[in-house]
Amino acid sequence: MASLIGNDGPLTDITVPLGREVQRRWIYAFPRVVYWLQNELPNWQTGRLQSSVGPPDQMDDYLFRWIAGRDIRYEKMFKDLMPMADEVWEMKTADVRLFGWMCAPRRFIAVVPGYADDFKGIGSANRYEAAKRAVIRARDELPLDQPKIALGAFNALVSV
Repeated sequence: MASLIGNDGPLTDITVPLGREVQRRWIYAFPRVVYWLQNELPNWQTGRLQSSVGPPDQMDDYLFRWIAGRDIRYEKMFKDLMPMADEVWEMKTADVRLFGWMCAPRRFIAVVPGYADDFKGIGSANRYEAAKRAVIRARDELPLDQPKIALGAFNALVSV
């Protein structure tokens, strides 16, 4: 994995200030996600749920919770998409979606960012399917050692 991160590869290791916390999970991002985090997400507004916290702060909080090993709840915050055999996962906040896969326990590779409202209502199934296909295509093209996917239930993959 090391040769795929940083100057030697296409993935960026996303970090956040942890203060006294210790890193317990990792998130690696494709360039599209890094660009989105830096240039697009800061301009997003709260969606239909009218969260009291804006999307950039939601994502900051989520990344801190993920990396510091804080509680992540199944379905509400992190969910595997159907069919589960595809091993595509969705990180969720009130307004943000981030699609990717678990390459190892506690190690998520982020491929596709999205606005939560775009994944609700009419046409949402097609948008989920497009995100899932993009993750699978990115995973297939990334030169990871086999197995490229960490298999298992939520607790085995996420718990610290």
